[in-house]
Amino acid sequence: MAVAPSFLVGLPALMYKAWKRCKFYYHIQDLQIDAARDLKMIRSKALLKVLFGIEKFILQKADAVFTISPEMAAKIHSKANIKVDLLPNWSDTSKIFPLDDQIACKAQFGFQANQKVVLYSGAIGQKQGLESIIEAAAHFESDHNLLFVICGSGPYKTVLEQQVHDRKLKNLLFLPLQPLAHFNAFLNAADVHLVIQKESASDLMLPSKLTNILAVGGVAIVTANKGTGLRNLIKDFNLAYGVDAEDKQQLLEAIGLIVAGTPLVAEIKKGALTYTMRYLDQTVILSGFQSTYLR
Repeated sequence: MAVAPSFLVGLPALMYKAWKRCKFYYHIQDLQIDAARDLKMIRSKALLKVLFGIEKFILQKADAVFTISPEMAAKIHSKANIKVDLLPNWSDTSKIFPLDDQIACKAQFGFQANQKVVLYSGAIGQKQGLESIIEAAAHFESDHNLLFVICGSGPYKTVLEQQVHDRKLKNLLFLPLQPLAHFNAFLNAADVHLVIQKESASDLMLPSKLTNILAVGGVAIVTANKGTGLRNLIKDFNLAYGVDAEDKQQLLEAIGLIVAGTPLVAEIKKGALTYTMRYLDQTVILSGFQSTYLR
């Protein structure tokens, strides 16, 4: 089983299949070439044609292809006219779950008891559009009880750190990736979780970070335009607060509402936990996969 990205992992997997005469399962977490094209990270039409050709070859040679959302499945099917099955991202609910004492969780990471923590935790790359967090921190700079935290690593982190330095923001903190032993408490410490992505990427990927946020009953603001699969999902199950991608005003309004304690907070927490146990529990998902494909 090869997990993309990188989509190129399918090539050594095909070589192994030929050598061992075994089945090759290809699981796609992110439509990497599409995102690179749409975000203009690759502009050469000739290069894109070659890359899409390699991707199609891998897709057609795989014995089974999986992905994490119906919208991505439809997109992959259109590339190679193949059957695409769902294998959603899951959460290990034995390790990621709600904790009652949020103040103790905050103290563990140096946050003040009266601080409202707005957290982004995940990859720090260009496709996320994390500049919007810096804009939000600047907007709420006068609110000394509101702290923005960006946690993670990635090639774009130094760019964001320089922007924060240039603007002399004191209410935005960068933290490194947290070890698994502390990650549950870290997620529970946040009052607001940000799931940020640019408009051009909003229907190509289902953010894996959202599963763990839901598992702790976290209140997330998710940037995804109306009509996209992600926006429909969070609306149908009341999982999060949805705002249009790259709409700074909607993001600011959502942060203000949640921090102020809108009645939606309790509803979102309930929806997140209910959905997690029904659809995102690791045991449920892997048991279904095993009974179908590993018999």
